[in-house]
Amino acid sequence: MNKKFFKVFSLSFVSFLLITILFNKIIPVYEVSSVRPSATLNPVLGLAYGWPAILGCSIANFVSDLISGYGILVAILGVGPQILYGLIPYLIWKKIEKSNRKTQFLKLFAFLIIYGQIIIYIGQNIKSNL
Repeated sequence: MNKKFFKVFSLSFVSFLLITILFNKIIPVYEVSSVRPSATLNPVLGLAYGWPAILGCSIANFVSDLISGYGILVAILGVGPQILYGLIPYLIWKKIEKSNRKTQFLKLFAFLIIYGQIIIYIGQNIKSNL
């Protein structure tokens, strides 16, 4: 591992973990999934810095789940989706990097992140009221 990889990995890991832990105190966590401001970090940092950021956020999510009291199985099963959550936008970005569609992609990407978080929030509220 080179210094840049380790630096980006470390900063992504610490940022994700701190934001997740701080907001878990402010916004209650519902069962397995939660709406967290840190949810935007993995895809955004993944777009900006690639693999080191994707891995840093994904491993920080694992640690955050353990700190939050989830079982080891839930924490382990969360790593794969977290990697995909950061990797898919990164791969799409690399594919269209040479085209003129970057702005459209970024607008769609931002909309999908916000929309996804709203749907999760609504679903959790409906489930908690049953």
